[in-house]
Amino acid sequence: MGPRGRAFALTAGCVLAVLSGAACSGGSKSSTTTHHNSTTTRATSTSSTSTPAVTTSTTRAPRTKPKPKPATTTTTTPAQTLLQALLADGRNADIKIVYDTPSGQATLIRRNGDSVYADGSGVRFTLGRVSYDCTGTGDGATCASIKGDATQSDVDVYTALVADALAEPSFHVTESTMSILGRTAECVLIDGRQTARAGTFVDACVDDETGVLLRFSTLGPPDPGPKLYAVSLGTPTDADFQLPVPPSGP
Repeated sequence: MGPRGRAFALTAGCVLAVLSGAACSGGSKSSTTTHHNSTTTRATSTSSTSTPAVTTSTTRAPRTKPKPKPATTTTTTPAQTLLQALLADGRNADIKIVYDTPSGQATLIRRNGDSVYADGSGVRFTLGRVSYDCTGTGDGATCASIKGDATQSDVDVYTALVADALAEPSFHVTESTMSILGRTAECVLIDGRQTARAGTFVDACVDDETGVLLRFSTLGPPDPGPKLYAVSLGTPTDADFQLPVPPSGP
């Protein structure tokens, strides 16, 4: 059989195979589309495509430390600075002052480092480095030398409390100026941790000239009310520092 005969035979065989549902092999795959009574054979080629894997990289943001809180600062007003300086000066001021207190009158006298404190229980002197405690009057008066500073009193305690409260970082101060005994007084109403030792609030007035405490009151527990109120202010004399009788003892 010649070449044309072989081609015809091959073609006829494929047609018969398609009609019978079999595949016709000729080195390639075929796809068959049937339209009514005619059949069309289309050769297709098969290719393989490789899709590269997708790699996802996750980068974590570095942890950041929380920002530190700004430091708490305390603002001191010029009036508060003035009061602190006045209180420091008042501890060494030459003064003779009489106070009304809940237990009666008390007198504080200071001059050139010497001091005298008198109240209902007697008179105490600190003259130089020696202290004396004197009690009684007239022929029954006695004086005895004692150790330490005999003239430390509530005046010193209250003065120190006001000074500490003004230096405290967490406090509230209301400032005012008033006249006491015809003198200008710098006054403060203080609320803070230091004042809690005496009361919820402390109301104090300081002499604008000498720095001596003129008034001290507390508001709120444990014992509210006036503690000191100056009723007389004067100048010390030599007689104020004279013992009423010679001291006894060593």
